[in-house]
Amino acid sequence: MGRILRITAVVALLNLLWIGFSYAKPLSFDNCPNIPFAKGRIFEVTKNGAPKSYIFGTMHSKRPDVLKLPSTASIAIIEVPHVATEVSSTEETKAAAFKLMVLPENENLFSIIGPERTPKVKLAAARYGLPNEFIQRLKPWAMASIFSLSPEEMHDITTPVLDEMIENIANKNGKRHHALEKMSEQLGYFNNLSKELQLEFLDSALLEPELSEYYKGFLRESYLNGNLGKLHCITVKLAEEQSAGLKSFVLDDLLIERNRLMVKRLSPLTRDGVFVAVGAAHLPGEEGILNLLKRQGYQVRRLSSFAQPQ
Repeated sequence: MGRILRITAVVALLNLLWIGFSYAKPLSFDNCPNIPFAKGRIFEVTKNGAPKSYIFGTMHSKRPDVLKLPSTASIAIIEVPHVATEVSSTEETKAAAFKLMVLPENENLFSIIGPERTPKVKLAAARYGLPNEFIQRLKPWAMASIFSLSPEEMHDITTPVLDEMIENIANKNGKRHHALEKMSEQLGYFNNLSKELQLEFLDSALLEPELSEYYKGFLRESYLNGNLGKLHCITVKLAEEQSAGLKSFVLDDLLIERNRLMVKRLSPLTRDGVFVAVGAAHLPGEEGILNLLKRQGYQVRRLSSFAQPQ
C-alpha cells in the first residue's frame, strides 16, 4: 500500500497542465486568435540593468521528448543563482499532497459519487491496479486527476516530471531553489471545488481513455513546437465545453489568479537573476506571466527553444 500512496502523491505534481477533460468527439482547434507571446518555450527577461532572468515553460510530464531540455535552458540554469518552480517536489511536499487528496475518515468516495458512477470508477481504477479499499478514500477531484494520466506514467515513480528534473539540476549545481506556491495553495483550488463541480470533473475524466490521449497529444505537440498560442487555444476551448463553474475554475482560478500570484513572488528574485520553470499554459495571453511582466516594465525576449541533441 505504501507504493500506492507514493504514486498517488506524485499525481498531485502532474495534474495542473492537463486536467483530464474529454468529450464524445474530437474538437476543432482551428482559427485560434492571436495572443501575446504565442511562440517559444524559453524567454529572457530583464529590467533596469538587473542581471538576466529566464522564464521557461514546462509540461508536467515524464515523457522522454518532454524531458529533453533546450540547450538555452540548460545554460541558463547554470548562469543564475536562483531557480524557481511552481512547487517543491520533496518527500515532505508529496506527503502533504497526499493528505490533501484523501477524504476525512468518516467519508467514502463511493457514497459521494453514487451507485451509477461507482461501477465506472471501479472499472477505470482497475486499469491502474488500484484496489477498491484505496480508491474509496480519495476525493472525487483526486480520482479524476489519476484518470487523466496513463497507467504507465502514473506507476513510473523513478522518472521525474520535467519540473522535478529542473529542481534536481538546481540542487545539484548549488542553486537556491524557490517554490512559487505551497502545495496547500495549489491543491487548495481543487479542494475548494463544490461537490457538483468535482463530480463534473470526474465524469469528464471517465470518458474514453483514447479521447484523453487525443487531446493530450495536441497539447504535447503544441508544447514541443513552442506553439504557446495553440496550447492556450486548446486549453480555452476545452474549458469552454464545460459548465460555467468549471470553465471559471480553469481559466480564472488555475490560470489567471495563479499567474498573478506567481509573478508577484518571482519578481523579487529577478534582482539577482532567476530561472523560472512553470507550466507552459501560464506563459501566453493577455493575462499570462510574460505579458504581466511586460506591463511591469520588464523587457521580454524569446530565445531558441530547440531541444539539445542526445
